[in-house]
Amino acid sequence: MARKRIDLQPYRDQGLIDILECDADEAGRVREKCCRFAELHVGELESLTIMLQPGQDALFCTADGGAIRAAVMLDLSERTVSLEELLRRVNLQRSFEGRELWQFSERKFQQTLKRASIDKIQGLGPDSRF
Repeated sequence: MARKRIDLQPYRDQGLIDILECDADEAGRVREKCCRFAELHVGELESLTIMLQPGQDALFCTADGGAIRAAVMLDLSERTVSLEELLRRVNLQRSFEGRELWQFSERKFQQTLKRASIDKIQGLGPDSRF
């Protein structure tokens, strides 16, 4: 699949979106916490790092099991949502029950969240001694 560059600057210029960034050192500290229990892509790592900044109230939308797990371990589960839930919140309901779309469903998200929460309670989180 060919990559396509998405230019967000016009949306930023119109005030339609905010572009949030984090410091590389901050991201490195979060990665060190997360690498024991979740593999994260750069964008997921940056998103979670931004969410940990004081005063930040953004939501993190993901279907990635590792990213959901990391959010739970970092106490960010209340601000992490499935694509289905995010669309519902902005009145763009859509069904995600089909096989190709299952990973984006609220049901799948809740299953992953529950497993990660159990792991955290059992001590399999960032402070575990593995």
